[in-house]
Amino acid sequence: MKHLLLTIDVPPYGSLHGYLMTVNDRRDIEIASDKMLNVAKKEMGIDPLPIILCTDLDEEGKTIVRDIVTEVSQEAAELFKKADHFHFTAFYVSSKSNDHKKLMDLH
Repeated sequence: MKHLLLTIDVPPYGSLHGYLMTVNDRRDIEIASDKMLNVAKKEMGIDPLPIILCTDLDEEGKTIVRDIVTEVSQEAAELFKKADHFHFTAFYVSSKSNDHKKLMDLH
């Protein structure tokens, strides 16, 4: 299974990130990207440029992303364990957060 980090810039707030676990990466990347763009538009009121950073994660990157996500969602930690062919979590990180730099450095 591939592990990917997707990122959309949502100025002036920071970034909307997505952690994607997939075996069908091309199709799932498109679906996850569309979901993230919709969240930015509908929930954040932002019409971002449709530029999405997409990076394959190694074990260290996977650990960094999972640690950031599970800080705010223990439910996500359980879902990571159960995923066998697909998982997607979208999350917002302020540009002022230390986590923002950690995530951007993965790209």
